[in-house]
Amino acid sequence: TYFFLVEDVHLARVWYADGPSEGAGAELHETTRQLTKYFLRERHAFDLPLAPAISPFQAQLRDFMIAIPYAGMRTCGETATKLERASHADHPACGANPIPTIVPCHRVVASGGRLDEFSGRDDTPTKKHLLNHEAAPTP
Repeated sequence: TYFFLVEDVHLARVWYADGPSEGAGAELHETTRQLTKYFLRERHAFDLPLAPAISPFQAQLRDFMIAIPYAGMRTCGETATKLERASHADHPACGANPIPTIVPCHRVVASGGRLDEFSGRDDTPTKKHLLNHEAAPTP
């Protein structure tokens, strides 16, 4: 189950746990609607107002992850090259993404395709589930 934190009208956090979502009703409804369509394979990208990134680097990383196409993957090394950063700096930043799935940090993998550093619940199993979900044929 997904839960959301909306600050003002911006989606600030997504988490996988028991507990209530917080924020304005319309924004919570729209977030739920778009995630439901994603899991039905009727939506491949999200159009939600996101809370501002904390730093310029986090904004660059968020934009990079959002630009990875549905069912696509990029390595930490590719991320580092694109953002002109050392890959060890990007890897934890992907794992600290406060808006998993919507900002698709699950599409950034370690070298050799190793799955780790997912910011959502259950780390590697959830990341693998999301990648498998996207790789499955659309009905």
